[in-house]
Amino acid sequence: MKQSIAIQHYSNPLVMKELVRVSQDREVGTQLQGGFFGKRPDILQFPKEVESLGRNGVTSFHVSQERWSDPMQLSSDSTRRQLDTLRIGWDLIIDIDCPWFDYSTIAAETVVEALEFHGVEPQVKFSGNRGWHIAIPFEAFPEVIGKKKVQDIYEQASEALLRYLRDFISDAIWVKIKEKEGDIRKIVEKTGVKREEFMKPDGVDIINLIELDLALGKSRHLIRAPYSLHEKTGLVSLPIKPEDISKFNREWARPEVLTEINASFLNREHVKEGSANQLLVQALDWREEKEEEPEVREIVEIEGKVHEKKFPPCMKLILNGVNDGKKRALFALLNFLKCCNWTWPEIEQRVKEWNNDKNAEPLKEGYIIAQLNWHKRNPKKVPPSNCKEYYQEIGVCQPDNLCNTIKNPLSYVKRKKL
Repeated sequence: MKQSIAIQHYSNPLVMKELVRVSQDREVGTQLQGGFFGKRPDILQFPKEVESLGRNGVTSFHVSQERWSDPMQLSSDSTRRQLDTLRIGWDLIIDIDCPWFDYSTIAAETVVEALEFHGVEPQVKFSGNRGWHIAIPFEAFPEVIGKKKVQDIYEQASEALLRYLRDFISDAIWVKIKEKEGDIRKIVEKTGVKREEFMKPDGVDIINLIELDLALGKSRHLIRAPYSLHEKTGLVSLPIKPEDISKFNREWARPEVLTEINASFLNREHVKEGSANQLLVQALDWREEKEEEPEVREIVEIEGKVHEKKFPPCMKLILNGVNDGKKRALFALLNFLKCCNWTWPEIEQRVKEWNNDKNAEPLKEGYIIAQLNWHKRNPKKVPPSNCKEYYQEIGVCQPDNLCNTIKNPLSYVKRKKL
């Protein structure tokens, strides 16, 4: 990419202003012509700094996922305790990148659907090359989970969230890619991977097949800033509406056609506070179950349909209607009914009855339909959240004697059926 392109782009007052906005409370990194990197730590405070750096050889700007009280106090020698003291928050960034842009786009659409299913409104931008960045601002997460401040568990929480989402979307991505290609032979030809290497008896490892990288959050990790240029393509890392992912055209990201700024990426002003609580709880529960020793973990597989009479108290109380936390209750209920082998017509009928007849203030019909459609399209069975805190917060945790011996509502059903 010619430096003249960078100079012209970074001299645009709209671009300068947006890069400064998104850099607030963040460490900033730069890349220069020849692949060299600027000094770290660094910050951006004034729009004219962007233009000056462009004229002095900077080709791209990168910002930290973490927010800092004073980014200039950061150092490669900083201890974990020092980093925790400086960190005032963090945003989850889902970095979707694979060699085939059409597959990256399918993955991005599926991640957006999964986040919306969990009640989260994602923020999206084209990476500038062959992938996507999807963000959840810190304001969407709770301040505290258990006894820990969420700002202090950046690496643990972001890793749990990304691994959980990767597991959650894998089957849905595979279904979409098969529908797109129409023939598995086309997938083999495109990827160069032999059929027997990814078609396993226990399923398809679609994440490795398409070399999908959901980058894990590491301390002081930087991502390309919105409206930064990409050295390899010369394209703008462009924020777009989530619903426009499938319609995206790379021509939109040419710097010379840029006429206005979409300040929707890493924008903390329009975030619904606490909207990602459910997602974080589910991810941490999932990680806890995965990390338990196999001989300790209780494998819960239910055979045959489970009648409501054998449901645990929390699910019976949910079905009687809830006042607060209806979305969280619905999330748990859908996963529970699916794992209890109810048919789709049965689930749809029961959920609609619950929403319309049992809740004093029903959820919007469109939201209910969206949740049902996600489950219908995706075959993976995900257990509901583990016991106590999740159900206490929506007022449905009234344990009986059996509840004190189990960790998950499905375990209750398993014990009842024995």
